[in-house]
Amino acid sequence: MNLANLKRTLKFDYLAFLSVTRSFFKDKNFLKYFGFIFTLYFIGMFAIIRANIYYIDDNTRAISGDYQFWAISSRYMTVYLSEFLNFGLPLVDFSPLSTIICILILSLASIILVKTINNKISYLALIASLFIGINPYFLEALLFKFDHIYMCLGLFMSIFPFLFVKRKFLFCIISVISLLVMLTTYQSVNFVYLLIVMFLLILRISQKKKFLNFAILSLFSYFLAIIIFKLFIYKPVKIHVNTETFAIGELFNGVVSNCAKFATKIYSDWNETWFLYIGASLVVLSIIAVILKFKNLKSLLCFILFLIFGFIFSMGFYLLFVEIRFELRYTATLGVYFAIILIFISGYANSLKAYNILKVFSIFLILYCTYGLLFISNSLGSAMQEQEKYIDFRTNLAMNDLLKFNDIHLQFVNFNGNIISPSTQNARNKFKVITKSLNNINTNQLGYKSLTRTLGRVNGKCKGDKVVKTSENLFHTIKQYENKCIDINFKNVNISENYALIHGLLPKTLLIDKNINKNLNLKIYKSNEKWLGKHIYIFRFSENILNFANKDDNILGLHFIGKDGRKIIDKNIHNFTKSNNAYFYTAELETTDINEILILFYNSEIKKSSAKFSINLKEQK
Repeated sequence: MNLANLKRTLKFDYLAFLSVTRSFFKDKNFLKYFGFIFTLYFIGMFAIIRANIYYIDDNTRAISGDYQFWAISSRYMTVYLSEFLNFGLPLVDFSPLSTIICILILSLASIILVKTINNKISYLALIASLFIGINPYFLEALLFKFDHIYMCLGLFMSIFPFLFVKRKFLFCIISVISLLVMLTTYQSVNFVYLLIVMFLLILRISQKKKFLNFAILSLFSYFLAIIIFKLFIYKPVKIHVNTETFAIGELFNGVVSNCAKFATKIYSDWNETWFLYIGASLVVLSIIAVILKFKNLKSLLCFILFLIFGFIFSMGFYLLFVEIRFELRYTATLGVYFAIILIFISGYANSLKAYNILKVFSIFLILYCTYGLLFISNSLGSAMQEQEKYIDFRTNLAMNDLLKFNDIHLQFVNFNGNIISPSTQNARNKFKVITKSLNNINTNQLGYKSLTRTLGRVNGKCKGDKVVKTSENLFHTIKQYENKCIDINFKNVNISENYALIHGLLPKTLLIDKNINKNLNLKIYKSNEKWLGKHIYIFRFSENILNFANKDDNILGLHFIGKDGRKIIDKNIHNFTKSNNAYFYTAELETTDINEILILFYNSEIKKSSAKFSINLKEQK
């Protein structure tokens, strides 16, 4: 191609770009569809907007107003856009406007993906597309007030090129540019583009259309963007994610191992909920739809391959890492995977006659799945709001007690222990998948959230050895050392310990009464009935067990051994409840067939036991 032809092609594709874009926005039903999906996303985000919490990095960015992490992570487009939207530094929190912008971006992504898969837009398909943004994995990305616009943009730019899929050269150019934007905003969605390509190849093969050129062009665009990013943009740096990849000789086994870990992790997220069966029903229904629509074995085999590899490769580049991490937001591509399947099912359901049993079931499944998404997102938002209130309550109590100490230096105040609201614990028990998000508004490497944005970085541990002053109550223990350093240890105050056990409201049976040491008596009780679906075991020590542990021990390990194996429950050794000169700990178990209990003390950092008691429950009380 000579220069004149190249100019002519570029001009033609530029005009095609304007034509396709104008046609997309000027569709007579565009505003109706956009308003519909925007409303659904807004409903999904409503409780999170209402909660108005700072999530992980938000706490320090709210104080510093900078974007240092984005820059060192090669997210340069995020840096430039954040400066533009914030009118320069420092960055400030402008939610809920930022959240509304994010919803707008996700709404456009949904419309484009529906049009790409089904060649036309319908309300049912738009409902199905809600999986793109309101899935439990991408929800974590939406919690970041300072990041979520750019995370949504990265996801959108992975879908945007398919609006121009009918123009080969234009599609290639837009793909490379869009993928570079994705890689410089949010790399965790790096597999979304290839996932859509995989499904479109299945459709082309099933419809007996030419697919080889499309496959080559898509792969060329993808890897060209990766190469440009790797050679000219990416700067290797040590961050919270270890980016070391497998050596060539270890690559196959390493990736297979990571795929197995990923599948196990997703299964464990849902194995105790209805959603596991809903997901299985979804897969079966999609296979039936492929069989009935295309009526050939090749289409079925291709689709099964998509179901398998589309799922296990949802982690994208992370599968290549020696140390794989399963943060929720790193698995955001999984939402697009299910969105594609549901959108395809919706397209097939719309082609069936009214009252067809398969059509009715398909519509029901899509609506129920969508309701499930809205249910989880609003449950998460409400739980986070309750958790934030509870953290503020507990930290305010601690700060009030801290004022009773003299010679306080805030840089020497350290906080330890977990603060879990009783009502939030209920949500954690119901959905494992949102537990990580709820944990991250409590503590992490940046310290206690409600204190971080007030006092700065406030975590750590005192190195002092002589305690000069102590204050202890039901909620926390405060110790001041001779070197002026102060440790505040929050106790785990939960419903079972305070309402049912210590006050004797829950009927219970004495399992054993034994002197496990010449100076230590232990009584173990078990609740007669289940409390929130589990039996409660109560450990009553006659003395403070801190006297029997090493100085640095911070964990009380309770090992329950029965015919079903060993169940380990770790308790913060400081989180006891003192009543009538006795010290109480509790553990919750579903099983009651326990033969032996081992009691260990150890330090969570070195995992080395310092003491051990063995209790045989078959002994006479």
